[in-house]
Amino acid sequence: MPFGEVVIATGKTVGALGSLAKASPGVMRLVRRAVRRVTSGYAIIPIFGSGGVGKSTAARIIAGELPDAAHKPYEESLWTEIVRLKGDIPGELRVAPGQKTRVDRHWPELFKSLSAGRALGLINVVSYGYHSFEIDSIQESISYRPGMTNADFLDAYSSDRRDLELELLEEVMSGLSATTSRIWIATIINKQDLWRHKEQEVIRHYRDGPYSKIIDKVASRLGSRSFQHEYIPVSLAISNLISPSGEIVAPVVGGYDVYARDKSLKELSSKLNLLVSQ
Repeated sequence: MPFGEVVIATGKTVGALGSLAKASPGVMRLVRRAVRRVTSGYAIIPIFGSGGVGKSTAARIIAGELPDAAHKPYEESLWTEIVRLKGDIPGELRVAPGQKTRVDRHWPELFKSLSAGRALGLINVVSYGYHSFEIDSIQESISYRPGMTNADFLDAYSSDRRDLELELLEEVMSGLSATTSRIWIATIINKQDLWRHKEQEVIRHYRDGPYSKIIDKVASRLGSRSFQHEYIPVSLAISNLISPSGEIVAPVVGGYDVYARDKSLKELSSKLNLLVSQ
């Protein structure tokens, strides 16, 4: 399938995700056949992750918005955000609020949709700790110490946020304990435009460290025939990591441009195509 056209089949529920590129006639015929086969409910794709990693932007892009229009200034989510698929496709992406204090209230409903077979997979978004800020200034962060430079702060802050990514992933894996059917997980490693200069380090962190060991718990329980997990490095938007008060904590890596961003989005689309077409 071409870039941006993703077809999801959840039991008898089928949906199409994305319209970043014009669909070929063959793809459109496939989508129309899929829609005619729908007999009940929505295709649901839950999206998890910490606040500020880009979950809402990911949902909007997958649902069909162009990248520059999909990216909005970070706002803390109080509720599960619903992003409906475009056109007459009966499906939606459900973006979980990323604050730990809201996990117990909002995440269980998403886990139910997975255990009930209403969703064949889920997306978890991370960003190597380059999380957008909920605070006005870095000096209000628990990671800040007097006398820190912005570079010092970034080291401490991103390390703390990576720990939070692991904590929330543990919550997701715990929520999948009742799931026995086939399922896939896509880990979107966002903000490539900020960490491209140390890409090997970033990929190793997720593939070889504690993150992968948490994923392995579900993989070993379900087995390779029923479970698949993919890492997808991507830049959903090109933007400095900057506080609301204007402090630039991490600039865009020199040379990272729209071409590099679009190339990463094509890889995102390609891998999602492969996952959902199983």
